[in-house]
Amino acid sequence: MLSTLALGLVSCNTNDAAYSKLQEVSQQMNEKCPVKMDEDMRMDSTSVKRNPLGVSYYYTVVAVNKDSLAVNLKDFEKKLKEPSQKYLDTSPETADFRKYDVSMSYYYYDKKGVPLFNFIIKPKKE
Repeated sequence: MLSTLALGLVSCNTNDAAYSKLQEVSQQMNEKCPVKMDEDMRMDSTSVKRNPLGVSYYYTVVAVNKDSLAVNLKDFEKKLKEPSQKYLDTSPETADFRKYDVSMSYYYYDKKGVPLFNFIIKPKKE
């Protein structure tokens, strides 16, 4: 799903065009949501902000109830954040995210809709 948003930027030549394209692709993705990512995770929606340019992803951890959580949330956040940052910084699919300095925000909720954690990643400056 992320690559769908990233590939949408290929034909853009300004930040306004990039924003418009991200909005269009985000809307298309939201029409397909919710999407089961794996056995434990569901993407509920995406959104785009203009200034600074960014994409937000909203997920539900379907088997988790925050009140009875047996996992350290900081460890879980780190487990998700590090590969996401690496993907943003190195993947050919996210080259346009780097070109347009698109930040990526991730919001995670438990099965009852209670916030678990969130984080923002930004392309590394070269």
